[in-house]
Amino acid sequence: IKSTEDMRRRIDGTNVAGAMVGRSVINHPCSFSRVDGLWDDATTTTTATSLPQWTREDVIQSHIQYCIREEERCKHQSDYHRELLRRRLVAVPFSLFAGEDGNNAYQRTVRKLGKRLKGRHMASSVLLGALTHVPMEVREKPITEFASLDSIESYS
Repeated sequence: IKSTEDMRRRIDGTNVAGAMVGRSVINHPCSFSRVDGLWDDATTTTTATSLPQWTREDVIQSHIQYCIREEERCKHQSDYHRELLRRRLVAVPFSLFAGEDGNNAYQRTVRKLGKRLKGRHMASSVLLGALTHVPMEVREKPITEFASLDSIESYS
C-alpha cells in the first residue's frame, strides 16, 4: 500500500479492520494523514474529517512535548536505554518535511546531531535544532498538503 487511494481501492467492499502500510508511511508520512477517515466506525464520533486541521508545526511541537515527557520518565535508566529511546524518538518525525524546502538540511542536522553528540542532547533539543532549517511557511502547511510521492526520495 503506497497511498490512501491505494488503501481505499483495497478496502472498498471488504470488511477489514485495518491495513499495514510499512515503508510508504515512513518515507512520506503526510500522505497518510487522512487514512483514519477511510473507516466509518459507527461507534466512533471522532474521525479524521472532524479533527481540527493540523499543520506540520502542530505535529512537530506535539511530538517534541511527547519527547520531553518520555525522556523525563526514562531519566533513571541506563545510558544505553536512554540512547535507544532518543534515537527512536528522533526517527518518528524524520520525514515530516519530505519534498519541502528545508527538508535536506533538517534531515542532515538530525543525522549529524544523532551521530556526533551521542547522549549529550535530548531528542527534543535535536528536533528543535533541526527545525530551524525549515521555513515557517513550510511548517505552517496543513499535513493534508504534501509534495507528490514521485518527487520524494524513498528508502527501501
